[in-house]
Amino acid sequence: MGETSRDEDKPGSPPACDRGEQVAGHAAPSRSESSQAVPSGREARNGRPTVLVSACLLGVTCRHDGTSRERPELLARLNGSRLVPVCPEQLGGLPTPRIPCRIEGGTGTDVLAGRARVVDEKGLDRTENFLRGAEESVKLARKFGATKALLKSRSPSCDAQGGVAAAALRTQGLDVEGVD
Repeated sequence: MGETSRDEDKPGSPPACDRGEQVAGHAAPSRSESSQAVPSGREARNGRPTVLVSACLLGVTCRHDGTSRERPELLARLNGSRLVPVCPEQLGGLPTPRIPCRIEGGTGTDVLAGRARVVDEKGLDRTENFLRGAEESVKLARKFGATKALLKSRSPSCDAQGGVAAAALRTQGLDVEGVD
């Protein structure tokens, strides 16, 4: 039986994230959109704090090697918070599994400023994917009123000290914390 085409899957339709579907591969917001400040905690829905969390820490198999790093204790710690799972690398259009990447020439902050780049193990420049994923993560933080992000340590996207998405979220006012 053949697949039917849905109108929302055609060019010019709303992004999947606005339809509650997978967002990998969709265009990132413009830089002017991502420079808007993240809403304050007062704007979070239902009066509960909203926290962006690396999807792999919640059990989603989205890491470069196709695994997760589920942390049940993290869920217990965040009981009562609204959780927004994110995988900036998938949001940037990279597949799972994928070739591992690293930042060359600096940190995530340097990548955002154009002073460093992200390359995979084969030497292919993946900077645009990482920038797009960071912008999409900021867009989700704004959309859901997140004020904090708990992100996977030792990731070129999520590492709280040097990841691209972590740096972008921090510039928007989020409290970013690394989780092993």
